[in-house]
Amino acid sequence: MSREMTLQEKHPELYLPEQNINRRTCERVVPMEALNLSMCRTGTQSMQFALNLLGIPCYHSMLMFSNTLDCKMWDEALDAKFFGKGKPFARADWDQLLGNYSAVSDVPATAFAEELVEVYPKAKVILVERDIESWYKSFNETIIWDLYSWPMYFCAKLDPFFLRPNRETHHRWCRGWLKVHSKKELQEKARSKYQEHYAHVRRVTPKERLLEYRPEAAGDRC
Repeated sequence: MSREMTLQEKHPELYLPEQNINRRTCERVVPMEALNLSMCRTGTQSMQFALNLLGIPCYHSMLMFSNTLDCKMWDEALDAKFFGKGKPFARADWDQLLGNYSAVSDVPATAFAEELVEVYPKAKVILVERDIESWYKSFNETIIWDLYSWPMYFCAKLDPFFLRPNRETHHRWCRGWLKVHSKKELQEKARSKYQEHYAHVRRVTPKERLLEYRPEAAGDRC
């Protein structure tokens, strides 16, 4: 019987020292090969693990915990696209932010589906779609709880250097990309936003680049 992974094995980035990497000084050093544009809570970190094992270094939102300077650059991208502040990101900006990675998985990258599909025309697009009710249960118990719980709010207030930047970036994509401003509103709109996102990714991705997978169809559990 296989043992359950420890927290450190699941989330090694939480145990790394702060990297302090200013992505604005970076450039692309590896080709972008895969864009996992699936919604969070569809196995996005499992996908990151799998791609890493295949030698395809993958960027996931958990990496922002070991390099909180990334939050600032994601905020710039979100502000430009959704709030009319600053210039929309061009290929050079994405190469700075993601240049050390050959794949992306999870938010905030998911909020930039059409941009990433366009600027990385050789990358395959992965779309993992769960049964909507099982997805919503997971999303509500994890993402929505983390975003709007009082314990997380107070922890972020007490930690302006680590938790607060991450929390603010996640709230920013909620307000901009999902157009929601409260727990109740996100709970009410989550299912429709989920469906809209998958329809949008299919619409902007050439069919020959799209790889789709439904865990339930194979009897898997996410």
